Amino acid sequence: MNLGVLGFEGVRHAKNLHPMFVHFPLALVPTSFCFYAIGIATGRRDFAFAGRSVLFLSFVSTLLAFFTGFRAEATLGIFEARGSLLVSHLACGSILMALTVLLFSWSTTHVDEAPRGRWSFLTLLGLAAALSMVTGDLGAQMVFLRGASVSRPLPGAHPGPIR
Repeated sequence: MNLGVLGFEGVRHAKNLHPMFVHFPLALVPTSFCFYAIGIATGRRDFAFAGRSVLFLSFVSTLLAFFTGFRAEATLGIFEARGSLLVSHLACGSILMALTVLLFSWSTTHVDEAPRGRWSFLTLLGLAAALSMVTGDLGAQMVFLRGASVSRPLPGAHPGPIR
């Protein structure tokens, strides 16, 4: 490992902080769904408790991703700022944030560690997990296919493959 590349150089040159937060809800919402699905299907209270704990982290990280995303909109660079990808990404992200707020609030009304109306809750959480993946894909399309918020390489940067 080349220790010379450590030191948060990428963060110093980042146009916004949104990329540092978006990956958490993308991973945590589906993880919460998996824990809850196992807990509800098997009656295992420990899995349902883990699902609620991860859902709390999902709730917090979704709020961070949502608010840093609004700030990131000003840094999109060459990307068409009001394109259909951005509008769809914002809509999906807004719905995902509302769902995580609703689901976390719902998860606090529980019986034996499982939320009331557990199958309806699990269905809605599954939809939120799918929506997190769609939202992430829309964001990835903006960055990797359209160059949103991506700057040119710094002077002296090696144009070859990263090793």
